[in-house]
Amino acid sequence: MSSIKQFEGTLRLDLSRKGKVYKRVETKNTVTTLVQDTFLYGNFSYLLEREKAIVENWFDGCLLTDKTNDPSLCMIAHDSEVTAQAGNDTYTGLNPKRGSYIPLDSHTFTDPTLGFTKVWKWDNAYGNGKINSVCLCPHETAIFDYQEGALPIDGNPPNKPLGYSYIGNSSSIYSDNYDTSISHLSVIDYNTGKGYYITLSSARTSLFIDEFEVSCSRVRILGDTDHVVRKIARHTIPISPALPAPSGFGDFRNTFAYTGDAIHILTFDNFTEDAVEKVRIKDYKVLLSDMTAFVDPTPTPMVYSDVWLYPFPSSNDLNSEYQLFKDGFVYNDTDRYLYCLGKEGGENGVAKMLRFDMESTDVTSYDLSFAPPIKSASDNGYVNNGASILLDNGDFYKTYIAKNSLPTYYGYYFHNNKVYAVEPFLRSPKSSTFLRNVSGGKGTIIQGFYDPNVLYFQLDNIYPYVSTVANLSEEVNKTNAFDMTLQYSVREV
Repeated sequence: MSSIKQFEGTLRLDLSRKGKVYKRVETKNTVTTLVQDTFLYGNFSYLLEREKAIVENWFDGCLLTDKTNDPSLCMIAHDSEVTAQAGNDTYTGLNPKRGSYIPLDSHTFTDPTLGFTKVWKWDNAYGNGKINSVCLCPHETAIFDYQEGALPIDGNPPNKPLGYSYIGNSSSIYSDNYDTSISHLSVIDYNTGKGYYITLSSARTSLFIDEFEVSCSRVRILGDTDHVVRKIARHTIPISPALPAPSGFGDFRNTFAYTGDAIHILTFDNFTEDAVEKVRIKDYKVLLSDMTAFVDPTPTPMVYSDVWLYPFPSSNDLNSEYQLFKDGFVYNDTDRYLYCLGKEGGENGVAKMLRFDMESTDVTSYDLSFAPPIKSASDNGYVNNGASILLDNGDFYKTYIAKNSLPTYYGYYFHNNKVYAVEPFLRSPKSSTFLRNVSGGKGTIIQGFYDPNVLYFQLDNIYPYVSTVANLSEEVNKTNAFDMTLQYSVREV
């Protein structure tokens, strides 16, 4: 496998008043593995488009945070808040965090050992607050602005699309390629080079796990951009009693989560007991090391009071098997929580993001009143829990699916124990198009979609991945008494 030249970065951060430098901090930084991971290991089936493979563009935005960050994560920390940010443009808006790129003071040298220098500036009214870490990242994620208690800003998605591929434009092409298409997979695991397609039998008495080899970080002689390398096996696991059937279109109570070493089939039901509305959740665990049986075929239900959950989508594939939607629950196995969209106070309660403690009966709710899930005004409109992306720092993205949805709807971003509304990062956000699989990889994520007669998928970089991390030796406190200038150089060593 090829390698990328080692990079080194240095920064100079100045606080100035009337052109005179009041405080200066200079330090070297850590260049994360984001660029190398994306170009070499996260370039899934060579989806990375040529114009996205310009190294310098992965350093043309910046995020300055109030907390230090771990370079090994390649992203800002779960509890880091952005104090200042800037992209590769001149900013004239009202976001108090945004600065402007200064092209006259920035340089790209012909000698790669000199690299490039980029300069950004914040006037006295912008970028105010405590700064303990300075990170570089692509322009698209540097300007992502999530606002507490507000609807998302139109045209400000959290992702940088990197590449795109699709199969089919007719029913015959679609059906002929369905079983071997990468797009139909429920899971793609970069670390193992495996893919899984997960379904239930029509009677919901058997779980089917189709296992595939996929070209991820390794070049495979039989792999290409649209198809799996080969199908390894179909694993069948009996279920008794049968999992719940959908009572109507879009009313399914079964989903699954993938944790890297296991597949969790999660099923729930809303019920009433002693005049209290409750949710009962069961977790059927399958170890990837033994896909012949559940760890516990009759798991003890987890029961939570005074809550109600939105269901998941229901659909049948070409073999009349039920497709299981990936990560309808966000499964945080590290902290032992499940997250899902539902209502506090029962079915007629208030829409919330709900966190279920897997070690107790505790439920924590997060406000969504500023951006509740949208459905159409028609009587047959509904909301389903959509797929999720759980990131290595503990942040996650959560989507939902709305039949007859309005032209614009949104998803959610969970960061530092708060929920924010964000613009969907789907290529074509509409009711007939939804996330089919989302897999964290080596600096990239994969979005898989379904549209009638078409299978397609997209490679993305997503906020809060960063290309460099410089944790400052001393805190900088920017106030409106000062202007701030950031000079950042990156070169080959």
